[in-house]
Amino acid sequence: MIKLLEIENFLPFQARVVLPLADQGLVLLKGDVRVSASATSNGAGKTSIPSAISFLLFGVTLDGKRADAVCNRFTTGQTRVHGVIEDALGEWSVTRTRRPHGLKVTGIDGVLENEDAAVLQGKIEQRLGFGLHTFRNAVVFGQGAFDRYSSADQEEQLRMLDEIQGVDFSDALKRGKDWRAQISAQHSEATRAVVVAETNRVNYVEAVGAQRAARDMFAAEQAAKVAKLEDETPRWTKTLDDAIAARERHATDAARLAELEVAAAELESLTQVAAVSDAARAALLREESAARSREADLQDELDAIVSQPECPTCRQPVKGSKAALKRVRARYGELVAEAGRHVEHLLKLRDAADKKVTKDFAARDAAFARLNKATKDRPNGVKPEKFVSMLAGQCTDAVLAQRRRTLALAESALAGHVEQIAEARAWKWTGAAALAKVEADLAAATAESCRLAARALRLEDAHLLAEYCVEAAGDRGIRSRLVVGVAEFMNERIAHHLESLAAGEAAVTMAATTPTKKGTTRERISFNTVWSWGVSGGEGSGGQDRRKDLAVFAAAQDLAESRSARPFPIRVFDEPFDALDARGKELACEWVRKVAKAQGTVLLVTHSDEVAAFVEADRTWTIVLDKDGARVEVS
Repeated sequence: MIKLLEIENFLPFQARVVLPLADQGLVLLKGDVRVSASATSNGAGKTSIPSAISFLLFGVTLDGKRADAVCNRFTTGQTRVHGVIEDALGEWSVTRTRRPHGLKVTGIDGVLENEDAAVLQGKIEQRLGFGLHTFRNAVVFGQGAFDRYSSADQEEQLRMLDEIQGVDFSDALKRGKDWRAQISAQHSEATRAVVVAETNRVNYVEAVGAQRAARDMFAAEQAAKVAKLEDETPRWTKTLDDAIAARERHATDAARLAELEVAAAELESLTQVAAVSDAARAALLREESAARSREADLQDELDAIVSQPECPTCRQPVKGSKAALKRVRARYGELVAEAGRHVEHLLKLRDAADKKVTKDFAARDAAFARLNKATKDRPNGVKPEKFVSMLAGQCTDAVLAQRRRTLALAESALAGHVEQIAEARAWKWTGAAALAKVEADLAAATAESCRLAARALRLEDAHLLAEYCVEAAGDRGIRSRLVVGVAEFMNERIAHHLESLAAGEAAVTMAATTPTKKGTTRERISFNTVWSWGVSGGEGSGGQDRRKDLAVFAAAQDLAESRSARPFPIRVFDEPFDALDARGKELACEWVRKVAKAQGTVLLVTHSDEVAAFVEADRTWTIVLDKDGARVEVS
């Protein structure tokens, strides 16, 4: 069984897709086209999955694409198809790549390192037990081709049976032993000529190899030098860009500095004015406090004198004397009033000072805000005034001169670097003429060797054919016996499949020979179909004939698998239910499910939602095609 399939850059698939295939049961492959307004599922890449299996095992897709034709055309990345297979001999794997071409096999005994691809392909098919033709005829129900056996002409039917049974008949029995001897002598002569031509060709191959190795070494050294220099280009370019930016920044900063210095000077001046105003207000506050203290002291003195029995100054009695009391009050009252007037004067002066301080500080704050806004790009923690000072230090003539020198050096260095790259790219290999001559000699020797080898192969094929004709004494009898030998097997398998596909309501009989008027027989295959309600021969409907064709083709597949050395690892059904009505599709879906149970893994490709509903798949893989290529969504 195929346990795992990996696809990358193959046909519509670009991104890597990993698909488990071991014992998956019935897997429904649907399409979802998201890049076209004219299609929903057709063209999504459903058939690309079985084509990937065909390419993995045989190097060719189901529709015959080979080599780089299988590569995704929207990328130059390597195309890679990898599969892990397990059979009775154990686990083995195949990895086939394009861009560049590669074929790697692990797990098969006798595989040599760097083995010839054709030999390696033979070992793959030997391990599989079948080849490409059997895969196409027995593993894959090809799209729209299920009637290709029952409706084919006689020669094609016989050819398919020959292919299934691994034999190859032709009309070569005409010459007998004399022809065989003539071909044998010609083949011996041709073989000797091939040996001489091949020796000559090998000598030229070695000469060409030596010349090409020298050329490749030169190209590798040149490419390495250019790559190294090109890798350094961004560094030199960045140095120049930085120097240009520094020079341009100097001009910008110089223009900006003049404005910032004016704003800073204004801020400093207003700060000094505000400080003077604040100092004047503080002095008034102190003078006001002193005046208030003086007024309070005079009042306290008056109260003390009034309460004394005599004036402490004139020693005249006070207490109880109205005249003395009036005299004292008159003298101190004037002093207290004068002190109060002084306090009121100072209050007016303080109010005026408060207004001036508020105005001066507001002007200072506005100037600071303007400077702060103008320097909002300064580093964190740096004050605006400090930033202006820093900017002034960066805008000197000495700094400008240094930046100009740095720019000139950067331009010169980049120009020198570009010149080095141009010189490295301009290197020329001197052995081109010698290589061209030896390649021309090799081409001529190869053409001659191929011509002689082709002639030898033709003679060898003719010799084998002569041997076969002598031994078989004609192919008609052999073919007749082979056709008769498979008729019983085919009828049993057709009946088995019709039991599911037609619910037991149809019988198809395959006849292998037809009597002739001379009383003999000839190999002529025919199918006789009888439905339970009396419809027979070619009188059935399209859907009835479709189910009959499915049964006949499935029986041919069974025949091919029975002739294979090992069971097939997977089965593929590509749109098998066209032309069937609802009941026919239901029966066909049940039949496919039975095949899946017996097979282990079956891929069913369809764009029909009705089939998807009928089939009740174990898993559904939706091939989504969008602008990024195809991908598989598993549900």
